[in-house]
Amino acid sequence: MDVHDNKDLSAACAWATATVAAVVITDSTPLRAILGTPMVLLVPGHAVLRALGVRSASLPEHLTYAVGTSLAAGIAGGLALNALNALTPAGWAIWF
Repeated sequence: MDVHDNKDLSAACAWATATVAAVVITDSTPLRAILGTPMVLLVPGHAVLRALGVRSASLPEHLTYAVGTSLAAGIAGGLALNALNALTPAGWAIWF
């Protein structure tokens, strides 16, 4: 596998790191919302689809799959964080 094939996953990891850092360091709601929205709606689903090897025919199809998978990951995360008594902003940032 070529290194260039994983640029999107590297970008997702960088975005996730920036989001966790912003949540832990600052209390700025707009910054958290700007960084957190893609982390909730797109990045987890895209990573899961890539890990499973799901290929889609078009960008809108891939985005639809990624958003749906991200929402499922969010629901599963809510259940797991609730069981661990970790329903905090830092808990959510670490989950996503």
